[in-house]
Amino acid sequence: MAIKTITVLDPTAKSQKVLKMAPRPDSLKGKVVGFVWNNKPGGDILLNRFVELLNERFKFARVVKYTRPLASSGTDVGTLDSLSATCDLIIIAVGDCGSCTSYVVYDAVEFEKRGTPTVSVISIEFESLGKVEAQALGMADLPMVIVPHPVGGIPLEQVAKKADDALEAMIKALSGPVGK
Repeated sequence: MAIKTITVLDPTAKSQKVLKMAPRPDSLKGKVVGFVWNNKPGGDILLNRFVELLNERFKFARVVKYTRPLASSGTDVGTLDSLSATCDLIIIAVGDCGSCTSYVVYDAVEFEKRGTPTVSVISIEFESLGKVEAQALGMADLPMVIVPHPVGGIPLEQVAKKADDALEAMIKALSGPVGK
C-alpha cells in the first residue's frame, strides 16, 4: 500500500510590510480622546465606562464620541481623517465577532497610519483573529485590550465590570511603549 502525502496550506496572509505605530504619549492627562463605537451591543456600555474611569483619573481636555453606522464595515476615510486630526488618542470597541473584529482592527491600523495612537477592544474569543488581522495589515504589535466574551446580551453591570477589570491594561496600551 502506497503512503499518500497531504499538504496542508496556511490560508492566513503574512504581511510583507511593517508599518510604524504612532508613538504613545507619556501621560494621558489633558488629552483629547476619541471613543469609536462600532454599534455592537454592549460596546457603548463598555466605552462609556472607559470614558468615566479614564477621565476621572486623567481629566481629559475633551472626549469625542463617534458611532459607526454598521459593525460589519469600517469607518469612512473622511471620518478617519477628521478624528485623527481632532483626537490625541482613540479607543475602538468592540470586536466580538468575525467581521466586526476585522473592521475594529482595520480602523485601528488606519488611525495609527495617520499618527493617532489607537487601542482596539476585542473579546477573548476573537483575540487570535485580531492578531492575525493586525499582522496581515503590517502592525503585528497593534495594541489590543482583551476582555472576556461576550460583551453583548449580558446585564449592563457585567459589561461595565469588564471595563473596570481591563482599566490598567487600557492605560498601558494607550501610554506604554510601542510594541510592548
